[in-house]
Amino acid sequence: MAADSLHIARAGQEIGTYNLTQVTAMLANGQLLPTDFYWRPGMADWKPLASLTPSSRQLPFPRPTIEKPNLLDTMLSRQHRTEGLALFWDLLASSPAECIVSEAALQEIEAKTGVNVRSRCQDELKAWYKAAIADYLSDQQFTPQERINLDNLAQTFGFKAEDVQALNKEGFGFYFQSGLQTVLNRQAALPDKVKQIQALMHDLPLAPLDAASIRQDVLGDYFMNQLEQGVQKIGDDEILSPEKAAPIHRFTEALGSSLESFGPDLAKRMTRAESAWQLYCGPLTEVSCPLELGREKCYWTCQVDLVENRRVIVRRNYGGFSASTKSFFGVRYRMGSFDVQRITEDQMTKIDHGTAVFTEGRVLFNGAYKNFNFKYSKVVDITEWNNGIQISRDSGGDVYFIFPEGSHQATLLLRRLVHQAKGT
Repeated sequence: MAADSLHIARAGQEIGTYNLTQVTAMLANGQLLPTDFYWRPGMADWKPLASLTPSSRQLPFPRPTIEKPNLLDTMLSRQHRTEGLALFWDLLASSPAECIVSEAALQEIEAKTGVNVRSRCQDELKAWYKAAIADYLSDQQFTPQERINLDNLAQTFGFKAEDVQALNKEGFGFYFQSGLQTVLNRQAALPDKVKQIQALMHDLPLAPLDAASIRQDVLGDYFMNQLEQGVQKIGDDEILSPEKAAPIHRFTEALGSSLESFGPDLAKRMTRAESAWQLYCGPLTEVSCPLELGREKCYWTCQVDLVENRRVIVRRNYGGFSASTKSFFGVRYRMGSFDVQRITEDQMTKIDHGTAVFTEGRVLFNGAYKNFNFKYSKVVDITEWNNGIQISRDSGGDVYFIFPEGSHQATLLLRRLVHQAKGT
């Protein structure tokens, strides 16, 4: 049943159910009588229709105080604008139709006072419109009849479409935001939540783009909060199990959206956390290996550059202003002009290219010039770089593999294999 539906009774018998607009029209044409009774859910008892339609409506903004004409008004033979505004207020308070004042009545005000209320009192009319919104929302409900009234008010005030849009966004934005948060926090089935969200977007007089923007912000924060509650931390990495990820995916699908639509950071973080769970906790997946391993299982392989951090002495021509910037793996580049000096620098130098492999028990490298392998028990630390990984060992120096992409996945998998090998 609609929020404004009324049960009507006469002589102790119910004669029908109508909305407020229908009841008003039927009273005007005599189909219903002021002595008939009405009731709607939430009322303790039936009341006469006469009490439903008072002859003078209580406006949510006060009648303006009339001021004396100023010098310019006197020169132009007109009243102060508050004179016309007060007469306009009187018409609104007594108008038979909700919030509608005829064009003829407005012209009569202008003829009487010399005041074009719509053009000279825009600030006051906007304040009245905001007060009407606040009044309609004071009971935390916005009914279809109230929406009609508000549309009528905007038309009566002569507002442009862009003015109405801006005023509605200001007045209903927080209400819509609060309504969305209430729906999201409510213990209800997913289809019911989706319907309630759609109903909110449909019922409120917000521009589609404004409603979509608020919806995106509120739901984006909600999904980010759900993600943060669901992730687990392993070292510096976040992991998200399928069980924790599933409700978020189901919700976004039910909304007909994707995670990307609620923020690229959200989608990226969730994808990374789900991928991390698969690498940390999911079943290990064998991959084909170009090297002969016998019965040993291969879990990762890639063509890589083998590089080495070497300390070298170079000649530099220094002089004047100079600057330096740090690059990957601690290498520094200097800029400027210099006097000739010998300096010591760390440089990452490519020493080979070949195939790197992570098996169930060791790391292998098969290159053009070098071949080596070491067990996971020898690994003491693993550092991820933007284009590769650094493997620190308890002896023999660090190993640096540089490859085009997938450094994060390779790092996670290697950490898991090392933890498993060490039983940690």
